[in-house]
Amino acid sequence: HTTCTTKNEDSYSVSIMGLLRIITSTPLLLFPFLFNGFTCEAQDVSAQCDVVINEKNCDQSRCEELCGLYGTSFLIDKGKCCSHIGKSATLLAFEEAELWVPRIEEFNRCTGSSVKITYLEEGEDGMAEALIRDVGDPDNPDSGEGIYDAYIVQAPWLPAVESGLASLNDRIKENDDYINYQDINPASRDAISWNGTVKALPLDTDYIAIGWREDVFKKHGLPLIPPRTVEELVEISEKLNGLDHNDDGEPDWGFCLTPQVNYFYSFVAPIFQTSLRQCDDANDKTCSNGRKTGQNLFFDSDTFEPLIFNEGFRLALKLYWRLIRSSNCQTQIPAGEKCSRKTAFPTGRCAGVVSMPGTLTKMIKEGEKYSIKPRVNITTNKTIWHPGQNLESGSYWGRRARMPGSKQVIKWNSGGEKKDQKLLALVDCEENINNCPHAENGVNYSPFFSEGGESYALNGKQSKPISRDLMFDLFTWMSELPITKLPMAGQYRKSHLFAEQSDVLQDAGWPEVMINDLFAVLDVYFLAEEDGGHPVQDLLLLGFADYMGALDTELHDKLLLGAIENGGLLNTTNVSQSIDPENKADSEFFDSRYDTFINTLASKYNNITSRISGGQLKQLERWRQSLNLVWKPPTELCTNVLVLKDYTAFDRLNCLSVVDIETLCLTKKEYVEGYNEGLCGSYAMNLNQIGSYRWVGFGLAFIVIILAICCAVWTYIYRNSHVIRASQPPFLLWFCLGVIIMSTAIFPLSIDDSFASQRGCNIACMASPWLFFPGFAVIFSALFSKIWRVNRLLDGASNFKRIKVTMLDVIWPFVIILVLNLCLLLGWNFGDPLVWIRVERDDVNSYGICAAKGNVWIVFVVLLTAVNIGAMVLACVQAYKARAVDDALSESKYIGLAMMSMLEMAIIGIPMMIILKDNPSAKFAVAIGAITIICISLLLLIFVPKRYLSKQNPSNRRSLGRSVVAHRPSMAMSTDSTGGRRQSMTMGSEMSNEYNAPHCRGTLDTLHNTQEEYIPEPTIEEPVSVSPNSAEYKLRVLADQILELKKLLQEKE
Repeated sequence: HTTCTTKNEDSYSVSIMGLLRIITSTPLLLFPFLFNGFTCEAQDVSAQCDVVINEKNCDQSRCEELCGLYGTSFLIDKGKCCSHIGKSATLLAFEEAELWVPRIEEFNRCTGSSVKITYLEEGEDGMAEALIRDVGDPDNPDSGEGIYDAYIVQAPWLPAVESGLASLNDRIKENDDYINYQDINPASRDAISWNGTVKALPLDTDYIAIGWREDVFKKHGLPLIPPRTVEELVEISEKLNGLDHNDDGEPDWGFCLTPQVNYFYSFVAPIFQTSLRQCDDANDKTCSNGRKTGQNLFFDSDTFEPLIFNEGFRLALKLYWRLIRSSNCQTQIPAGEKCSRKTAFPTGRCAGVVSMPGTLTKMIKEGEKYSIKPRVNITTNKTIWHPGQNLESGSYWGRRARMPGSKQVIKWNSGGEKKDQKLLALVDCEENINNCPHAENGVNYSPFFSEGGESYALNGKQSKPISRDLMFDLFTWMSELPITKLPMAGQYRKSHLFAEQSDVLQDAGWPEVMINDLFAVLDVYFLAEEDGGHPVQDLLLLGFADYMGALDTELHDKLLLGAIENGGLLNTTNVSQSIDPENKADSEFFDSRYDTFINTLASKYNNITSRISGGQLKQLERWRQSLNLVWKPPTELCTNVLVLKDYTAFDRLNCLSVVDIETLCLTKKEYVEGYNEGLCGSYAMNLNQIGSYRWVGFGLAFIVIILAICCAVWTYIYRNSHVIRASQPPFLLWFCLGVIIMSTAIFPLSIDDSFASQRGCNIACMASPWLFFPGFAVIFSALFSKIWRVNRLLDGASNFKRIKVTMLDVIWPFVIILVLNLCLLLGWNFGDPLVWIRVERDDVNSYGICAAKGNVWIVFVVLLTAVNIGAMVLACVQAYKARAVDDALSESKYIGLAMMSMLEMAIIGIPMMIILKDNPSAKFAVAIGAITIICISLLLLIFVPKRYLSKQNPSNRRSLGRSVVAHRPSMAMSTDSTGGRRQSMTMGSEMSNEYNAPHCRGTLDTLHNTQEEYIPEPTIEEPVSVSPNSAEYKLRVLADQILELKKLLQEKE
């Protein structure tokens, strides 16, 4: 065959036979003229001449006529008429179809383009290699010939080249009014998507179904319904085997097939694909999605172990073998022929067939390529038999049905903690979530979408953008075409099941029964998973051809169709005498040969995987990606394998070179030791971890927390007592809360990589400052606000001012300091957080520390320290001002003692922690000791004196009034009935009331009442010696005079 183009502007499409016809009818003198305009270039990969039509065939005056064919609108709506004049592109196809030439001619006439199609000489078998050769190897960005702009592909070929194919997402979105992508059946869409990126446009679908002959079933007295299960399929095939189906007096066969791995996996699918895989919650609806839980028919998604070592695979093989023995193979193989459904079905000797949809249609539709041929009397040329002659009018002999299901399924969660395939149980299918969530009347159906059907992809590496645009316009237009006008396509859309499509098929000569059967099959096959669909994908993985080639060789060539004398199961001279696994006499032979088959296949799979780029572990990643699973890094995948205790898979995946054994010894020591006892010995002795000291830290933290809670409870219980009221209970409670928060910093300090994962240690590193600094801020902000309130009240009284100081008036410093802490901690957390790292001290020692990646953290630490020291200094300043106030009102003395304690801890602790930085246990002990001492000392110094004061007799509490009067000379004084002096002051929760200094406004009654309101207990009976020249003495005299004046006024009244 040749590719023929002209040197001038005109170009034509011709074939060799057409050229010969021209030559034979042309005078010899015209030969030079005929060939003057042609050049013929031989093409190895072309199976027919390319269709090349230039711009002269594009006529803008005929756009409606040329671009609106078959009811399509894309080319007209988008203004594509004559839009591609002078542009060319080439499409590579693997199979010739008669509809390609007219469709490309029509597109070229409309757009003015020059689109050519080239057929691959090797056909479907060579397309995967041809794609890699043209697109390029994904591991070699410079590879790829880049001859073609677009390709007709099948899903299993895409993994090897998907990175070099153009993404179609944006193109589909832009043209979805015409493509209607969601109308394409879900299984076809899933097959060509990688991580949400569409790499090809599906315009076909392939699946496994069965054809059954109603005339044969009726003739032999079987119910006129298709088999429901694969077991029934085999039993019916065996029952019909040996009976005469076409009235020729010869024994015929059961169901026919071509032994291929895709048909074998249609037996495996309903046994494997129950969709209950590795689910933590059986009530979770996501459990019904087998892909998301990491399983399919081929490889385990955790270990990449082939799913062949289980009873389900064995059951499927035994049923498949029984079907082969009752099929056309029993006659064709002994005769030296290929066992083929395509040659067997036209003879009329098949009771049914297992096939792909396109070929199945050509078998059961009369007049098609593989349909049954009527038997004709050679002498009279009259038909003496034809299929369906025993059926009534309105019936049809060629029926279609979905692939039968199975009543027995694998219970995937029965393999133990190791997920051992050999322990997986075969159980009866139940119509519930436990075994068969998609069961119908106790049967699990799982349609197998073999290879995925034909799709159209663009070269994303070497092809020019204008060529890609041109080809996608062709694809978009084709997606609008009626199914009968589309090359190499069967029904692939949900809309193809609408009533109007039935009319299209009737016009194409389909019997109504055939149409109804087709729609009934596709109604269930095209269901989305969320609507109850249960499709099963083919092996969409790099190395597909190698894996399936190995299975085909071992399963068919060596085991099922291999001669008994060569280790197979087949008696090549008399198939009925082949090894039968159901026969007890043959069971031992079958078991031995089956085990050989399984082990050899596993070895071949292992070798194939090892040869593929990236090896076993990379292939596991690709397989999970193909199943649309959540991505996991190699270290996590290997850790999961270790936890499953699948040590064989751990070695096969070469996980030892990927994981950090030292870290695993810290977090998964039990599993590491199970893999290799003693492997963790060299690590456990030299990691310098906190170890059992952490429990001491936990204990001290709980002691502090319990003590703080007890103080808070005591404060609440005695909140109405004189001492507690004077000490302002809300601030005391906040003080206790701050102590609790600061003490909990001990907990994250106790965490290291012997107790938590890397992520857990990272969290603990930042948790410590998040607890220590806010706790410290709450403590000293509460003390500052508390004492500041007292000082403000006393200052007001000393200046004879009427003031009101509520808690809200003094709370704002507390809020500001706390907010500053939180803001700085957030900045630290997001700017340069502490993370857990392990530092190697020498060859045999290492230690873990919390460290930041940069130096920004120092800024945050300095600012946090400054803010909190500022809070502490403010509290100390207020305490100094209130140094002479009674202990019930101010804790100045005890705050000073606490400051001394903290200073001592800082002077001793900080240098020690620096010195001991490479000794985690010692550094930990210093840190928790410092926090514990600070917290306990604060609690004891604040609450023990209050407990002591609360135990005193109220009549003996003299220091309160004395100290107030001594340092606040403006305090009100009065003379009681005994002639002594009385000085009083009220503090506590009523400080929110107004504090009134004595003043001269109003009547004496009002003055006295005001004085009495703010001068309750404690009362001091004895007089106090005061200098006559002091302001205090003058205040007392004035108070006495006011009282005397009041008394005289009362007597006069």
